[in-house]
Amino acid sequence: MIYEGRPLARLPEWRDDLGIWQEYRKQMEAFYDDHFGFREPLIAFDLMIKRALFAETDPNVLPGREGWLYLKRDCNIDAINDFIGVTKFSRRQLKDIQVRLENRRDWLAGQGIKYLRPLKKAV
Repeated sequence: MIYEGRPLARLPEWRDDLGIWQEYRKQMEAFYDDHFGFREPLIAFDLMIKRALFAETDPNVLPGREGWLYLKRDCNIDAINDFIGVTKFSRRQLKDIQVRLENRRDWLAGQGIKYLRPLKKAV
Protein backbone atom coordinates (compact mmCIF):
# COMPACT_ATOMS: atom_id res chain seq x y z
CA MET A 1 0.00 0.00 0.00
CA ILE A 2 1.34 3.41 -0.93
CA TYR A 3 0.95 5.80 1.94
CA GLU A 4 0.65 9.42 0.88
CA GLY A 5 0.05 10.97 4.28
CA ARG A 6 -3.46 12.02 3.38
CA PRO A 7 -6.87 10.38 3.37
CA LEU A 8 -8.00 9.18 -0.03
CA ALA A 9 -11.08 10.82 -1.53
CA ARG A 10 -14.39 9.24 -0.57
CA LEU A 11 -17.15 8.34 -2.99
CA PRO A 12 -19.45 11.36 -3.15
CA GLU A 13 -23.10 10.97 -2.33
CA TRP A 14 -25.41 11.17 -5.36
CA ARG A 15 -27.98 13.96 -5.27
CA ASP A 16 -30.59 14.94 -7.87
CA ASP A 17 -29.87 18.65 -7.56
CA LEU A 18 -28.44 20.06 -10.82
CA GLY A 19 -27.15 23.09 -8.93
CA ILE A 20 -24.45 20.99 -7.29
CA TRP A 21 -23.42 19.16 -10.47
CA GLN A 22 -20.06 20.94 -10.74
CA GLU A 23 -19.16 20.11 -7.13
CA TYR A 24 -20.30 16.50 -7.56
CA ARG A 25 -18.19 16.20 -10.75
CA LYS A 26 -15.07 17.48 -8.87
CA GLN A 27 -15.68 15.08 -5.97
CA MET A 28 -16.22 12.15 -8.35
CA GLU A 29 -13.03 13.00 -10.26
CA ALA A 30 -11.04 13.15 -7.01
CA PHE A 31 -12.49 9.77 -5.99
CA TYR A 32 -11.59 8.20 -9.34
CA ASP A 33 -8.06 9.67 -9.23
CA ASP A 34 -7.50 8.02 -5.84
CA HIS A 35 -9.16 4.66 -6.58
CA PHE A 36 -8.67 3.71 -10.24
CA GLY A 37 -7.60 0.12 -10.96
CA PHE A 38 -3.95 -0.79 -10.38
CA ARG A 39 -3.21 2.70 -9.02
CA GLU A 40 -0.74 1.61 -6.34
CA PRO A 41 1.33 -0.76 -8.52
CA LEU A 42 1.43 1.84 -11.32
CA ILE A 43 2.66 4.55 -8.94
CA ALA A 44 5.25 2.17 -7.48
CA PHE A 45 6.41 1.17 -10.98
CA ASP A 46 6.67 4.82 -12.05
CA LEU A 47 8.79 5.59 -8.99
CA MET A 48 11.00 2.56 -9.60
CA ILE A 49 11.63 3.63 -13.21
CA LYS A 50 12.41 7.21 -12.20
CA ARG A 51 14.87 6.04 -9.55
CA ALA A 52 16.54 3.36 -11.67
CA LEU A 53 16.86 5.16 -14.98
CA PHE A 54 16.98 8.80 -14.01
CA ALA A 55 18.25 8.71 -10.41
CA GLU A 56 15.31 10.97 -9.65
CA THR A 57 14.63 11.68 -6.02
CA ASP A 58 12.43 14.07 -4.11
CA PRO A 59 14.48 16.78 -2.34
CA ASN A 60 12.27 16.30 0.75
CA VAL A 61 13.05 12.58 0.98
CA LEU A 62 16.10 10.65 2.15
CA PRO A 63 16.60 7.22 0.58
CA GLY A 64 17.31 4.44 3.06
CA ARG A 65 18.34 0.83 2.82
CA GLU A 66 16.17 -1.77 1.09
CA GLY A 67 14.05 0.85 -0.67
CA TRP A 68 12.90 2.68 2.46
CA LEU A 69 12.28 6.41 2.18
CA TYR A 70 12.33 8.92 5.02
CA LEU A 71 10.84 12.41 5.07
CA LYS A 72 13.58 14.88 5.93
CA ARG A 73 11.23 16.84 8.20
CA ASP A 74 10.90 13.73 10.40
CA CYS A 75 14.64 13.06 10.62
CA ASN A 76 17.60 14.40 12.54
CA ILE A 77 19.64 15.23 9.44
CA ASP A 78 22.90 15.68 11.36
CA ALA A 79 22.60 12.21 12.91
CA ILE A 80 21.77 10.63 9.56
CA ASN A 81 24.65 12.37 7.81
CA ASP A 82 26.99 11.14 10.56
CA PHE A 83 25.64 7.60 10.21
CA ILE A 84 25.98 7.40 6.43
CA GLY A 85 29.37 9.11 6.44
CA VAL A 86 28.45 12.38 4.73
CA THR A 87 29.67 14.47 7.64
CA LYS A 88 33.41 14.18 8.05
CA PHE A 89 35.23 14.83 11.32
CA SER A 90 37.98 17.43 11.33
CA ARG A 91 41.47 16.34 12.41
CA ARG A 92 40.90 18.18 15.70
CA GLN A 93 37.62 16.34 16.34
CA LEU A 94 39.26 12.99 15.56
CA LYS A 95 42.11 13.79 17.96
CA ASP A 96 39.59 14.70 20.71
CA ILE A 97 37.74 11.42 20.18
CA GLN A 98 41.00 9.48 20.28
CA VAL A 99 42.06 11.16 23.56
CA ARG A 100 38.63 10.48 25.16
CA LEU A 101 38.74 6.81 24.15
CA GLU A 102 42.32 6.38 25.37
CA ASN A 103 41.46 8.06 28.70
CA ARG A 104 38.45 5.79 29.09
CA ARG A 105 40.57 2.72 28.25
CA ASP A 106 43.22 3.76 30.78
CA TRP A 107 40.68 4.48 33.52
CA LEU A 108 39.01 1.11 32.98
CA ALA A 109 42.40 -0.64 33.02
CA GLY A 110 43.06 1.01 36.39
CA GLN A 111 39.84 -0.59 37.63
CA GLY A 112 40.89 -3.99 36.32
CA ILE A 113 38.44 -3.84 33.43
CA LYS A 114 39.52 -4.68 29.89
CA TYR A 115 38.31 -2.18 27.29
CA LEU A 116 37.14 -4.10 24.23
CA ARG A 117 36.94 -2.73 20.73
CA PRO A 118 33.70 -3.37 18.84
CA LEU A 119 33.71 -6.14 16.26
CA LYS A 120 33.92 -5.00 12.66
CA LYS A 121 30.68 -5.37 10.77
CA ALA A 122 30.67 -7.52 7.67
CA VAL A 123 29.53 -5.32 4.80
